[in-house]
Amino acid sequence: MLQTKWIVFLAMAFILCSIVSGVIEKSYLGENGGPAVIEPFFALEGTSTWDTLGNVITLPIKLSTYQSLWKMFMWDYAFFTSGYGIVQLILQCISVGVALSLVLTVAGLIRGTSI
Repeated sequence: MLQTKWIVFLAMAFILCSIVSGVIEKSYLGENGGPAVIEPFFALEGTSTWDTLGNVITLPIKLSTYQSLWKMFMWDYAFFTSGYGIVQLILQCISVGVALSLVLTVAGLIRGTSI
């Protein structure tokens, strides 16, 4: 069974890398910055409570959400170039392991038994 600490660790690592990558790509600096990796999650705020609730509800069905998650799991950040590509490959292997254990955990929960 997948421990919660690994999911929290990877989520925090994804967010930290997204912020660093956004600063490197200048998407967080200035008014005309480009889209960041975690842009769909920043666009949740609405003008009213109902708008915000609607944005949160539609988040799982937006294509941009899955594209962002794919970039995160593939560690597609600006600072993984040239020699740091090997670090990116190692982190991708860790992501595959976490994704596989998450799938096995969900499959065990659906069946009603632990794997």
